[in-house]
Amino acid sequence: MPTTDPGNVEQFQYAAKQLLTPAAEMHQFMNSVAFNPGFAKQIKEAAAQNKIQDVNRLIHTAGIRTPYTVGFNPNGITLQFQPPGPSPCFSIRLALCW
Repeated sequence: MPTTDPGNVEQFQYAAKQLLTPAAEMHQFMNSVAFNPGFAKQIKEAAAQNKIQDVNRLIHTAGIRTPYTVGFNPNGITLQFQPPGPSPCFSIRLALCW
């Protein structure tokens, strides 16, 4: 249930606006993975060797500037975008299988 007046959409709109940048960055990252096999291979190889710094560096080169956390396992990779602070207004998670 919304905790505020249903007629007040300011925070709702604010959250949507804050999500636009990470969503665009995520789209750019997915394009890099989808259409650049060398890039995809580099990330997968770095993850297989548990080289988190290399994985993060590669993700950054794909245009990700929004703070995120990354996780990977033999099944795939996940990126979680969430703004800092005690009361984030959005969260977006990307999960891709290898």
